[in-house]
Amino acid sequence: MKNKKIYTVIVSITLIVILVIGFWSFPFGKQDFYIFADISECKNIEEHVPDKTKLEIYDTPKKDPAIKDLEYESFYAAKYSSLELDFEIFAYEFKDRADVEEYYKNSDKYSKLYGMKVQGIFYVHIRVGDENRVYSLYTKTLDEKQVKEILKECFSIVK
Repeated sequence: MKNKKIYTVIVSITLIVILVIGFWSFPFGKQDFYIFADISECKNIEEHVPDKTKLEIYDTPKKDPAIKDLEYESFYAAKYSSLELDFEIFAYEFKDRADVEEYYKNSDKYSKLYGMKVQGIFYVHIRVGDENRVYSLYTKTLDEKQVKEILKECFSIVK
């Protein structure tokens, strides 16, 4: 009987903690999304990360599962990793909006354009598109605020 009470208390506390974390990570109110007017703005990220030695600029976007066989005009892809902040970004300029929509379908067949954030308890996936430009960014939930501040400093368009 005593073991059953202990088990019930442990399960209850665990459930409460999961619910609190879930509500804490749920976005409330209007959210601003930032995107580049020109792909060259992505290079601004290199100046705004806390430790530039932890930034890996990718030569190809092959680590992005959503690009598949899509042809792009230009891209920027990078991964930043440190004790205080982690994120990975894949940004593209396509020839037209149809390619951006195809990119979204490759990423998530249920997603709609523009300015979307998919969030879990431990991760955030931000996808923002505008005209022929799009990016996907992956980060930890706890790092989201700091990453969005970097994007705010680097990108010139607010959605």
